[in-house]
Amino acid sequence: MKKIIALGIILIILSIAITGCGTKTFNLKNITKVELADGTTGNKIEITDPNTIQELIQPFNNNEFKKGESSKNHGGWSYRLKFYQGDKLTASIVVHGQDGSRISFNDSFYDMNDGVINADTYKNLLPNTNDLIERNLAIITTSPAYHSSIIPYIQAHQAEYDEIVALGDTALAYIISQFEIGGQTDLRGWIMAFACRDILGGDDIFQPSAAGTGQEWYDENKDIIKAMGYPK
Repeated sequence: MKKIIALGIILIILSIAITGCGTKTFNLKNITKVELADGTTGNKIEITDPNTIQELIQPFNNNEFKKGESSKNHGGWSYRLKFYQGDKLTASIVVHGQDGSRISFNDSFYDMNDGVINADTYKNLLPNTNDLIERNLAIITTSPAYHSSIIPYIQAHQAEYDEIVALGDTALAYIISQFEIGGQTDLRGWIMAFACRDILGGDDIFQPSAAGTGQEWYDENKDIIKAMGYPK
């Protein structure tokens, strides 16, 4: 009888252990900064407000996640959250899909056992892409003042320019919409033309142009851009 009871206890312990190996719980605490990134647009923001940090932590600390297959060869993702204690990165969690039911952590997928993560929270925190482009265009066109060439403006604000180009198709959609409106004949129009050209392939795609404005450049190359499938 004792042997049967002992065997039963062992089986229960093994069952709990096996079940526990397939689930993940988070204990994110003392987090002072969260870096939130959008996998579609490339937008990202650093969050240090304690109340917002707690709001971001809560779905992970208050739920269990069932371990799935490896995520090593999976490229696409919706949002990534990096949690920091001071300057130390303590966890990097990727959220897949707008319903927020699946995450990846340490090269494995996990599905939330009960409920979903509200991805609208992330969307509302991140800057609007069009606003980001306009903000960077405004910065680029500020200096060096009254220079006759476009390149020095870009070189003086390379990070802001690269941020626009890194947005890829998202930036193209906005830039093309501005050119389709017309009248982009100022410095801002030239910066948009340069970004459009660089996103689409630069000298490999476009011939040297004698256009006098960014709008003229777009009008000259409009058929090429449309033949490439833009705007999408």
